[in-house]
Amino acid sequence: MISIKKNTGTKIVLWTAIITAGAASTIAGLWLYKQVKKMENYDLWFDKLSVRKFDINQLVIDIFMKFTNKSNLNVVLAKQEYDVYANGVFLTTVTNNAPNEVKAMETSTVASRIDVNPKDIIAKGIINPAQLLQAPKNIKIKIVMKYKVKVLFFSVPIPAIIFEDTLYNMMNY
Repeated sequence: MISIKKNTGTKIVLWTAIITAGAASTIAGLWLYKQVKKMENYDLWFDKLSVRKFDINQLVIDIFMKFTNKSNLNVVLAKQEYDVYANGVFLTTVTNNAPNEVKAMETSTVASRIDVNPKDIIAKGIINPAQLLQAPKNIKIKIVMKYKVKVLFFSVPIPAIIFEDTLYNMMNY
């Protein structure tokens, strides 16, 4: 006859729970790792630019980017930062702290607004006023985009993305 001690049943239940929790944690960790790898394989591209206002006192431009999230988790763009250059000269930094959600397995539009004074551009010696109004083909715009994404409980910066084109081309997207 086999004798089983009283607390043996409790030990079996405890060890079963520990092994099950360990296996579940391992599977969840592998799944999460796979999702992070898919997130690192995002697509981000320039969609369009809309010049809202363009006069001697104010240049307001809305920039629209497309962001494709290839993971099964929703991503929140917690912070967007854009360093804007014209003809190689730094103009301004635009920051958007309003969260933008990018749904899982979807492409979303992300917008940001740049508002600069053309007088500041002229004062920095980038171009003269006649060029600003008449020769947008000669104005090279460079935008360095920096994003911080939030997934579950983690905030992670995305490496900087650089977009370059002429003001003329950007106005005609």
